[in-house]
Amino acid sequence: MGAPFDVYSICDIDNPGIDHNRYKVYIFLDQFKITKKTRSALKNKIARDNKTILWLYAPGYVDDNRLSSESISNITGMNIKLKTNNSSGAESLVEPDYSRYKSLQGICPDERLKFNNKVKTLFYVDDDTAEVWGRYSADGKTAIASKKIIINENCGDQGRTEYNSFYSAVGNLPAWMLRNIAATAGVHIFNYGNDPVYINKSLIGVYSTSGGSINLILRDDARLADVFGEGTYKPENNVLKLGLRKGESRLFMIKES
Repeated sequence: MGAPFDVYSICDIDNPGIDHNRYKVYIFLDQFKITKKTRSALKNKIARDNKTILWLYAPGYVDDNRLSSESISNITGMNIKLKTNNSSGAESLVEPDYSRYKSLQGICPDERLKFNNKVKTLFYVDDDTAEVWGRYSADGKTAIASKKIIINENCGDQGRTEYNSFYSAVGNLPAWMLRNIAATAGVHIFNYGNDPVYINKSLIGVYSTSGGSINLILRDDARLADVFGEGTYKPENNVLKLGLRKGESRLFMIKES
């Protein structure tokens, strides 16, 4: 995704060992059922402090003993409705609004946003207060959207907080789109291409999936020492430009400039 990330179970959200101050973006993949306890933890720990939450497909759709698009609306903060059952699967094709994305690097020319298999149950966003990031190709209904949610709006600065809710009715978003959503949330992107990067406080590494030019974008002014070589590099304007062969990896120690 071009930035460091951690993987947790949704059951870990209320774990006191997790420092939520470290995170700006949360991506929830297959949360069809969300318990009342977890909803409370989401509200208290995550849905606040200008954080960004990305919900995929049908979060909270299983509500007690029934299926409810209203429950998805309650989770996402947007009005979500059920589309007419789709027997062919073709209606799941989504056209992104490319004007909203900071960088289109890494997009495959033939890439289409859709489910890999036929999905009969589809949803759409019916909310005039949400910003559209993508629409269904078949009918133009909103499939990807975002909305700023303000909590306790009339309680003054101390009680007021807000967060950004993203919803995608298509489950498997490509890496370039995740990078853009993360960048919108203020996450530093170290590489806008599709080559995976590894980053911690001391190291930054990259693996070339197809070969060619790769730009590593540092957050701060620094020198990079090749861990397995003898070279030390000084990125120009915090950008290190590399030319790598397919399958080649590079790992650098981050040193003060």
